[in-house]
Amino acid sequence: MNTLPPYPQARLLRADAASVVVTWSFMAAAVLLWWISAFMAPALGGAARLALWGMFLAGAVHIVLALLHRCPGCGKHPTIQGFAAPHPASLSQSRTAGWAGVVTSVVRRKRFACIHCGAEYAV
Repeated sequence: MNTLPPYPQARLLRADAASVVVTWSFMAAAVLLWWISAFMAPALGGAARLALWGMFLAGAVHIVLALLHRCPGCGKHPTIQGFAAPHPASLSQSRTAGWAGVVTSVVRRKRFACIHCGAEYAV
């Protein structure tokens, strides 16, 4: 069995990935509540706005956490992509590419490949 080196800041990366999942959940809830309030129950408009604020707050937490950890191989942030294409070695880690692939791989498989250098780590 091929053992991967442990990611040195695994707790931060797991918290970062969790904040992204929470952001995605709030985004889905905001869209669903907005749709329901627009077409069925107008009283749920406040809940849609609350979910939207939760999405922005969780997104801000993600940005802060993403800036606190770096890949030991290249020194870049694994969940911040920028405009460069992801490293080819990282494209096979998940159906989603780029930083979203890192997040889903951390949450589902407890491992990831850096999108900048392709180095693989266990989380």
